Amino acid sequence: MNLFESIGLKVDPFTTSPNVDLFFPATEHRQCLEGLELAIRMRRGLSVVRGGIGVGKTTVSRKLIDNFKKDDDIFDFYLILDPKFEAELALLQHIIELFGINDVGESVQKCRNIIENYLLRIGVEQGKTLVLIVDEGQNLPEEMLDVFRTLLNFETDEFKLLQLVMFGQPEMGNMIHKYPNFEDRIAFDFEIGPLSHNDTKGFIEHRLSMAGVPDQTWFSPGAIDKIYKNTHGFPRKLTLVCHQVLLAMMGEEADVITENLVDRVISGKANTAGPIQHKKKDYTQVAVNKLLNVLRNESDEPKTVNDISKDKVSVDDDIIGVSSLPDEVENNIVLEETPLNTSDKIETNNDQDNFSESDLRDIKIEKEKDDEIKLSSLSSDVDSGDDVILAKDQTDKNEHVIGAVIDDPFVEDYPLNTDPSDIKTEKKLEEEVTDSVGNNEMEDDMIGGSEAVADQNEIPIAIKKNINEEKNIEHKIFETEKKPVDAGEKNPEPEKNKDNKKIEKSDQPNSTVLDVLPYPGKYPPSISSSQIPFDKVVLGVSIDQGQFDMVLIQEQKNKKVLLASHSYMAMNRSLDPTENPAEFVEYCERALESFDRHLELLDHIPKSIVRKVSNRSIIALNINDGSSLLKHIQIPKDSQKNKNQIIDWTARKDLSFNSETAIINHSKSGSDSVTVGVGNKDALNATSIMLNSLGWEVRWWHPISQAVYNSFRWNYPDHRHHSTLILHIGQQQSFFIGCIHGDLRFVESIPIGIQNLYEALEDQGIEGVSWTERDEYLVPRPLLQAMGIESESGLYDTVFIPVFETWLQEIDRTITGMRYNFTMEEKTPLLLSGVAGNVKHLDKYIKGSLDLDTSYLNPIRNLLLTPDDSQRNDIGMNLVALSSALGSAIKINGSVNVLPNSIKLNEAFRWANRVSLPLAGIIISVMVAITGTTKADYDNLKEKIAPLKEENSILKSVDIKHGNLTLNKNTVRDQLDVLSFDTDLYQHILAVIRFLSHSTPKEIRFVEVSFRSGWENKSFRHMGGSLIQVVEMEDEDKRVMKVVGEVNANPALKERYFNNYIKTLESSELFYEVKIINKKTETGLESGHMDFELRCFL
Repeated sequence: MNLFESIGLKVDPFTTSPNVDLFFPATEHRQCLEGLELAIRMRRGLSVVRGGIGVGKTTVSRKLIDNFKKDDDIFDFYLILDPKFEAELALLQHIIELFGINDVGESVQKCRNIIENYLLRIGVEQGKTLVLIVDEGQNLPEEMLDVFRTLLNFETDEFKLLQLVMFGQPEMGNMIHKYPNFEDRIAFDFEIGPLSHNDTKGFIEHRLSMAGVPDQTWFSPGAIDKIYKNTHGFPRKLTLVCHQVLLAMMGEEADVITENLVDRVISGKANTAGPIQHKKKDYTQVAVNKLLNVLRNESDEPKTVNDISKDKVSVDDDIIGVSSLPDEVENNIVLEETPLNTSDKIETNNDQDNFSESDLRDIKIEKEKDDEIKLSSLSSDVDSGDDVILAKDQTDKNEHVIGAVIDDPFVEDYPLNTDPSDIKTEKKLEEEVTDSVGNNEMEDDMIGGSEAVADQNEIPIAIKKNINEEKNIEHKIFETEKKPVDAGEKNPEPEKNKDNKKIEKSDQPNSTVLDVLPYPGKYPPSISSSQIPFDKVVLGVSIDQGQFDMVLIQEQKNKKVLLASHSYMAMNRSLDPTENPAEFVEYCERALESFDRHLELLDHIPKSIVRKVSNRSIIALNINDGSSLLKHIQIPKDSQKNKNQIIDWTARKDLSFNSETAIINHSKSGSDSVTVGVGNKDALNATSIMLNSLGWEVRWWHPISQAVYNSFRWNYPDHRHHSTLILHIGQQQSFFIGCIHGDLRFVESIPIGIQNLYEALEDQGIEGVSWTERDEYLVPRPLLQAMGIESESGLYDTVFIPVFETWLQEIDRTITGMRYNFTMEEKTPLLLSGVAGNVKHLDKYIKGSLDLDTSYLNPIRNLLLTPDDSQRNDIGMNLVALSSALGSAIKINGSVNVLPNSIKLNEAFRWANRVSLPLAGIIISVMVAITGTTKADYDNLKEKIAPLKEENSILKSVDIKHGNLTLNKNTVRDQLDVLSFDTDLYQHILAVIRFLSHSTPKEIRFVEVSFRSGWENKSFRHMGGSLIQVVEMEDEDKRVMKVVGEVNANPALKERYFNNYIKTLESSELFYEVKIINKKTETGLESGHMDFELRCFL
C-alpha cells in the first residue's frame, strides 16, 4: 500500500530520487537544459555545469538524457557516475568498455586509436552523435582533464566527434582553470544556483500536481516562506523538509500546513509518523516483555538490549523508521498483568501481514524507543515507591507485572533513589547555575575580564543585553578575581545538562584548559629572530567589520611577551571604509582610545610603553575586507629563470579588483613555491589616508590570512611533521589555510561568517538581540544528537539549524576541492580560529560530521605572560578571536606586507631619521675635536709628502704591469661567458629534443631538424642576363630551430593533427615564436599526406 494514498496522492511527491517525471523547470534549471541541448545538437564538444551540493545537478543530467529519448536512433548517451581513475590507461579502458567496443587496448596509444576509430565510424559513417556525461566531476583527478582534451581533439572540419558534458561542484571550476588548453574548449559553461522564492513555490505546487493534487491548498503562504528561509531554495533540502511536513500533516490529521507546523517539524518536535500510528499494535507489551526477559535471565549470562533485539521474539526486528513513540504510548505506558511465556514472545508475529514495507520502515525507532526503557528506570520507581510496582517471585520462573503507570519515560536518566519531586528542583537549580556560569564566563571570555570597567563603552557582558550602545569587551591578563574557598568546603558537584547527565569540562566553550609549550616565548627553530634593535613593542590591530581585536606584544631577551589584549565592538556590525569612511575613522579612534584606558589600569605595564601606544607609532594591521589576500604559487623547477614573471602573472589572476594596479609582495615558502600578498592599491591607499588622519603609523599591513598563518607558525612548531588545516571564521567572510610540514600550501576563502547567525535571527523577526550578544550561539542540539553527542538545547535551535547545515556544506565542499592538491593524512588536525570560539560545540559538530580531529587554535601557546604565568589556564576559549591580531603583532620575518608605497616611504624616512640624527651629532662632535689639531698636523704632513712622491714614481711601472694583467683577465672572462652561453644553449637543445621525442604524435614524422644562428632566406636575382640564387641572413643574433616534416593521417583529421601540434610547440615555453614557413597538402579527398616546414625561435 502506498503510504500517501490515504490523502489522495498517487506517489510520494517529495522523493529525493532523480525522478524525471517530477522534474520542475525552475528558471536556472530550464536555462541549463536548453543550453546543453543546443550544444549537443550543434556538436560543439565540451559543456560544463557546476553547482553546489543539492542544487539538482544529477536530476538535470537525467532530464537531459530523457529529452533525447525520441531521438535515440541519432543520439547515444553514456554515463560515468564516479570518475575516480588512478591512471590514463584505466580511464581509456573504461570508456572502451562503456562504449561497448569489442577490442582491448593494452597501452594508452592503442586505446586512443580504438576510441578514435570508433568515433569516426559512429560520427562520420553512421551520422550519429555520441554523448558522454561525467557526473561528480570534482572527483576526477586533475591530470585526467588532459585525457579528455585529447579525446575532444577527435573531430572533422565541421563538428566534434565526441560530446562531453561534465557535472560537478563549484571547485571543479578551479580545477579546470589550471588547464587553459582544456578550459578554452568549453562551448557551454553554466553554474546552477538554488531556487528563488517564486521557483520554490512553483516547485511545491508542481510536485503535488504530478502526484495527484491539481490545486495546491495544503501549503499556506506562510509555510512556504518558512520553508524557503530554512532551506535557502536548495532542492534537496526543500524536498526533505516538504516530505517531513507532509508526514506531520498526516500524523496530526490537519487540513493545511501552517508556518507553526513547519517550525515544529524543523525543530524535531512534530509527529512525523503519519497514518502509521493508527495501524500499529500495542508496542508497550513488546517493550515490557523484553525487559522482563532481562529480569528472568539475571541469574544466567546477561544480555544487552542489542542481544535481546536479535532474539526472534517479534516482528519488531524488521521495523525501521520513526523518531519517537507516539504521545499516548510515551506518556501513559500501562503494564498489565501478563505472564511471560513463549506465546507472549511470538504473539506479534501474526500481525506482520498488516504492515506494508513503508509502514515497517516508519516504525523502526519506536521499537528502539521501547528498547531504551531500561531496567534502571523501573528499579528507580520501585525504590521510590512511586507509580510502578514490580514483583518478582524468587521461587517461580514465571514473573508477573502488576498494573501501574510510568509518568516519565525518561526517569532512568536520574540517579536511583531520587525522589521525583526533587528532580524538578534539581532542574531549576541547574538552569539557575547555568545562567550564572554563562554570565561569568562571558565576562572572562578573554584575558582578565573581571576588572571594573571605566567607561560606558566598556560594560561587562553580563549586563550589556539591556544597553543599546556600542559594546566593548576588555581582556586583561592577570587581574581575574578568585573567590576564596573555605578549608572545609567540599568540591562542587559536576555540571549537568538538561537530562541530568554530567558534562565534561571540555564541553563548556569557555573553560578549555590551554596547553603551553615547554619554553613559551622562544623563537621556534623554523623562525629566525629579528636582528634590528628597534620596535621591540608592537600593537597588533585586527579589524573585521565592526569588531576590533588588539594585542600588545613586547620582545624581551629574544622572547615574545603578551602584555595586554582587548576587544572593542562597534554599534554598526558592518563597518566599510569605502562606503562610509567617516564612520570607519570614528570607530577606529574609539577602539584605540578604549585600549588606552585599558592600559592605564594595568600597573605592570611601564608608562613609556603606554606613551608609545598613545602615540600610535608601532601598529601592525590587518583588515578582513577583501582589500588584500594571500596566494600560494608553485614554481616549476624548470621555470626558475622565469620566476618573477610567473609570480606576477599568477598573482594578478582572478582578482576582484583592478589587477593592473595591484600591490604585490612575496616571500619564499618551501623549496619551489612562494607566498604572495596581493593588495587593492586604491582601497589600501584610501584606508591609509584615513588612518594617517588619526596619527596611526602603520609599520606592517598583512593580509588577514597571513596573520593567522603567522599565529599558527609561532605557536605550533610541533606541527612541522604533518599536515594541518586551519579554518578562520570571520564576521562575514572566512577562509581555509592548508599547511604541510608547517609551510603554507593553499588559502581558500569560504562565504560564511558568524553574522549569518545574527542575520537568521533578523530574518525570523526576533527583536531585542544585539549582534554582539553571542551567549546563545551554539550548534543546535538536534544536529549534535544525530551524531550521538549530548548537549544542551539552545534558545534559537530552530533558527540556527539551516545556518549550520549551510556552513557544513561549504566546509565539506572546500575540503573536498582541495584534496587533489593537499595531502590529507589519516590524522590531519583542523584548528578553528577567529570568532569560532563564540560558537559552542562547533568543534564537536565539525569533528562528528567530517571525522576530522578538530580543536581551537591557541594563539598564546608560545607566548610568555606578564607579570607571571599563573592564570594561563583561566583564559577562556574565546581567546582564539585574537589569532589574527597576535599574528600581525608577532612580526615574523618573511611575512608578506601589502603596505602602500606612500606609507613605506614615510617608514623609510622614519628609519633614516632615527639613524641619521644621532649619527650627525657624533660626526659634528668629532669634527670640532679635530679642528683644534688641524694646523699642527698640516705642517707635519707636509714634511712627509716629499718621500711619498719619490715612491709614487717607482710604482708607476708596477701599475702598467697591473693594467696588462687586468686586460688579460677580462679577455678570459669574456671567453668564459661565451662558453657558458654555448653550454646553456646545448642544455636547451637537449631539452627541446627530449620534448619533441615525447610530444610528437605518431602521425607526424620529421625529415630534418637543425639548430643554427639566424635564418637563411634564399631568393633569385637578375644579374646581367641570368638568374642567380642569393642567400641573405636575418635574425643572426637569435638561435633558431628548423623543422621539416610530414603528416600522414586520416584525411578528415590531418589538418587538426598539424594545428594541435603547432599549439603544443607554442605552449611548451621552449620557443618564444613558432612560424609556419611552408605547408603543402596533396589534392584529393582520400589524400592524408601533408608536408610542412617550421621556424622555431629558441
